[in-house]
Amino acid sequence: MVVTEGYMDVIALARAGFPSVAPLGTALTEAQMTEAWRLAPEPILCFDGDAAGRRAAVHAVERILPLLKPGLSVHFALLPEGRDPDDLVRTEGTSALAAVLAHAVPLFEITWQMVREGRTLDTPERRAALEQAINAVTERIADPTIRRNYRALLHERNRTLFQKARDKRKPPGYAPLDRRLPPAGPPFAPRLAELAGRVFVAFLLAHPQILFHHAEQAVEALAGDKALSALIESALVMLANHPDMDGARLAEALEHAGEETLRATLGRHLASELQRQCPDPETDYRRMLSVLRDQALAHESEAVQTIIARELSPEAWQYFQSLQEERCRLQAETD
Repeated sequence: MVVTEGYMDVIALARAGFPSVAPLGTALTEAQMTEAWRLAPEPILCFDGDAAGRRAAVHAVERILPLLKPGLSVHFALLPEGRDPDDLVRTEGTSALAAVLAHAVPLFEITWQMVREGRTLDTPERRAALEQAINAVTERIADPTIRRNYRALLHERNRTLFQKARDKRKPPGYAPLDRRLPPAGPPFAPRLAELAGRVFVAFLLAHPQILFHHAEQAVEALAGDKALSALIESALVMLANHPDMDGARLAEALEHAGEETLRATLGRHLASELQRQCPDPETDYRRMLSVLRDQALAHESEAVQTIIARELSPEAWQYFQSLQEERCRLQAETD
């Protein structure tokens, strides 16, 4: 089903074989959206290809986000510049309109475009500004599971774009340190970062409310470890269905679900965390997260220093300084 802007558009869509409705000159209301969902779980909102149509799409996003429920969403069909459905059918035929509707994009994509528009992500401060915008727009979503998923996916987009911007600044010939240097210790000795990651995950599983509250940050911090990331994702799914779980029950549920990582790498750390008295888990969480981030930056800095020692270049030096500045900023946040 298609929701469009005016009655002439409804007539054009009906003649083209597409069932449709229109709010008839008013902004889409909560009651109208509820009625649209009764007809279809993911209706298509079709807006004219002009400035007013784009503004209407933004307003629709702002109005719909608080109403989202699992299984209920919308798609957006954006018409070519200066066109409306009636005009498009008359001039180019039904197939042209069908093509526009077939390429309708999910609400999530429109939300991302809305928060991303006009922003560059070439510095930590600009990335932080986008993080704030993401948090603000997702705060509108009333359903906690949908809010968490939107926030995590939008932050993942932010991370990807920021990393691409950083990659462009890396000096020629750069490669991650672990591709150019032999391991620092025996092959069976876990690296410090791996050990810190395990302790961090054990802490999160022992304190499910901290994990649930900081889900997107935790997933981001563990992005380099697929096994630990998958374990955290499984835990978040369980917490979404049973938010009152404590650490012992969560660990037991993960074991019953066959999570091999829990037994293979976290057994000792998790047992320790479950027994440890922790008067202020929020402070402990922030401290552990800072350690993980600082280790990642230190590892990257060491790689760039190796390049600088071999051949100093302005690009390498500038990139090294940006890493040091980011470490200083992180240190200031934790002091």
